[in-house]
Amino acid sequence: VIDGKFSRTLPKLTVLCHAGAIVSEGRGSYDSKTKALKKAGAYVAKTLDELPKLAAEALKEGMAREKLRAAGFKTIRTWRDKAGASFPSHAHAYRNRVLVLDGEISITMKGKKRVLHVGETLDIPKGVPHSAKVGKSGCWYLDAEA
Repeated sequence: VIDGKFSRTLPKLTVLCHAGAIVSEGRGSYDSKTKALKKAGAYVAKTLDELPKLAAEALKEGMAREKLRAAGFKTIRTWRDKAGASFPSHAHAYRNRVLVLDGEISITMKGKKRVLHVGETLDIPKGVPHSAKVGKSGCWYLDAEA
């Protein structure tokens, strides 16, 4: 679903898609609907010019999700962390795979640091402590559990 502020300026009965339709007939507001859409994982464009980039991102993420599902991962989360964000040592109750879509993230596990770049993955075994630090440009990645 892609929608944006430009939908505010369209003629009264114009509907672009479901996202456009739910901000019609005085029900809800643009801000409340875009907040709900973003929370649900939708890509929301502010201008028409952003649509090609958002469509490419959605396709990239969708293909990466399919790759993880084919490898047996059932729960897949999308994260977009800001530059310099860090995560102290912790462990998961499941086997975990990180797949980087953009930017970079460093993960330290068993005393070894590994820097992941676009397209790279790292498997983290169940119960193994690890920490992470996001690179200078931030990081968009998928976090999958099996």
